[in-house]
Amino acid sequence: MGQMRNGGSIIWRVCTCTLFCLGVVAPNQAATNASSGLRVPPGFLITEFSDQDLAPDIYALTLDAKGRVVVTGPGYVRRLEDTNGDGKADKVTQIAQTQSGGMGICFDGNDLAFVGDGALSVYRDSDGDGVFHGDPQR
Repeated sequence: MGQMRNGGSIIWRVCTCTLFCLGVVAPNQAATNASSGLRVPPGFLITEFSDQDLAPDIYALTLDAKGRVVVTGPGYVRRLEDTNGDGKADKVTQIAQTQSGGMGICFDGNDLAFVGDGALSVYRDSDGDGVFHGDPQR
């Protein structure tokens, strides 16, 4: 797969993100958010950031190095942005094309660790434009 920066920190971050998400989802004195039907801890609120039009069938979600939402689903990795400040995504940018979509994604700087298509791969943004060109390193 090639050499990873920071001694494999991508894998550590994927594991940490997974454990964090499991902790957030686990019901513990949860309250119901009436608009979504989901249970969340008191003091938390769930709002819809994007719908099926911008990103259908999302498998995994992360934030890039600039704090922007990045999602993967069947055949894509996309960045979702709220350009008008209303709290909902209104701009989508396809940043990578995949075979089947990722089951896990995590950024290490501008590089994206991608678990899917039968491997752990790393997409590299060699020109810094925020879009991945070419095949990932496996």
